[in-house]
Amino acid sequence: MKIRNIIYSAAAIVFAIGLIIGFTLSVHGTSNIAESQRNEYLKARGEEYKEIIRDYLDEEGYNNAGLMLTYVTESDGSRTYFVSVHHKRLDALTEAEADEFKKDIASLSFGDNECFFEVTIK
Repeated sequence: MKIRNIIYSAAAIVFAIGLIIGFTLSVHGTSNIAESQRNEYLKARGEEYKEIIRDYLDEEGYNNAGLMLTYVTESDGSRTYFVSVHHKRLDALTEAEADEFKKDIASLSFGDNECFFEVTIK
């Protein structure tokens, strides 16, 4: 009878450990899927943002302006996007005009509470 109790106890412990490992792996897999979906979403939004900026630049007369959009993802999942705009005519802007121009481009950004935007003119 004691041997039977020992076998049942060992089986219960192995079963419990298996459940814990299975649960841990499933939660980890789910978080990877959610992170992957968020990255795909942000990638698409970033491309849309680039097109919106390009249209804005064309409307403002900065045709063929250089445009670079990069980002840094922080450990907490937030992103900082860096927008660099290059055009010869931008050198002639006063500091106030340049600041207004940067604000206009930043205001075109997509609304995500975990994304931040910095605009530079070169």
